[in-house]
Amino acid sequence: MDLESRKAYMDAISERYHKASKESKTRILNELCEVCGYNRKYAIWKINYWRVNQGEPQPSKRRRRQKTYPEEVMKIVEKVWASADYPWSVRLKEILRLWLPWIRERFGLPPAQENKLLSVSPSTIDRSL
Repeated sequence: MDLESRKAYMDAISERYHKASKESKTRILNELCEVCGYNRKYAIWKINYWRVNQGEPQPSKRRRRQKTYPEEVMKIVEKVWASADYPWSVRLKEILRLWLPWIRERFGLPPAQENKLLSVSPSTIDRSL
């Protein structure tokens, strides 16, 4: 079956399937599985997907997480990293805790950002730097 005939067949099947009674849907699914060689659950998914997307695949939108740490906090981490001569992330996390008085004096952190700075994980530091 070529692409155009498969599209026409799926259009017809999808239309028939959504208008049919429960017993007719069983027969339509059996026919679709036999003709196309689909598994029954995949055939049901394909019919429903076909109806929603009109046969055209839609590009999936990638969900992104919101950033947990503000940009200012990560810039401070980067500056401390440079000042401490570029230590690895586990050491840098401890340096952040030890250098907190210096960071407060130099950057004037509010308490909320200070808590965020101290809660940054080493893996997040790696990704950021």
